[in-house]
Amino acid sequence: MLNDRIQTPDSLQHVLRKAEEYLGTLPLETPYSEFEHKFQEIGLERGWGDTAERVLESIQLLLDLLEAPDPCTLETFLGRIPMVFNVVILSPHGYFAQDNVLGYPDTGGQVV
Repeated sequence: MLNDRIQTPDSLQHVLRKAEEYLGTLPLETPYSEFEHKFQEIGLERGWGDTAERVLESIQLLLDLLEAPDPCTLETFLGRIPMVFNVVILSPHGYFAQDNVLGYPDTGGQVV
């Protein structure tokens, strides 16, 4: 969501304010693709939202977090940003997906 043009928290806040100002001049339904290049120039990448309205809301949430953090705002912000999770299936006793193990005590103890 950020590129290498943003190096410090102060520069992040400055860029977010600049983006907030710019988005205020656009119609709310403007697709991200129409201002993507402008955002890349100032240090912002994809992931903020698909329309000017959604991007503006995300930026305002992050600005709120930087100025006065609280759990509710953090939860809302984290719910909006794209995240990648690794999924691991662990079977400590080797019973997962093996034949003739039904009834063994640990067949349901996999960690996902």
